Amino acid sequence: EYVMGEVPVEIKYGSNLDKALQLAKKSALSHIKEHEKLSKKDVQIRISFRERGIRLVIRFFAPVKLMQHLITEITKEVYDSFRKQKDIEFAHI
Repeated sequence: EYVMGEVPVEIKYGSNLDKALQLAKKSALSHIKEHEKLSKKDVQIRISFRERGIRLVIRFFAPVKLMQHLITEITKEVYDSFRKQKDIEFAHI
């Protein structure tokens, strides 16, 4: 059974939003590519304004049994890829 998973992340205002969106989607696809084809649902990223920055929510479908593992792997990859960028900063809480 396929369910929707989400990985939220907030970046500071002034960060390169287009690059963050690209990296976030790439990170998700690297872990769920086969599930994306089977579920027939694309990875989506929703964005919204927050008090301290812009919130990105990576949404994807995957088997319920793999969801926690996939959320962990995608979160780690997003974190690592954003930290390497000089023009993307995490919003501090």
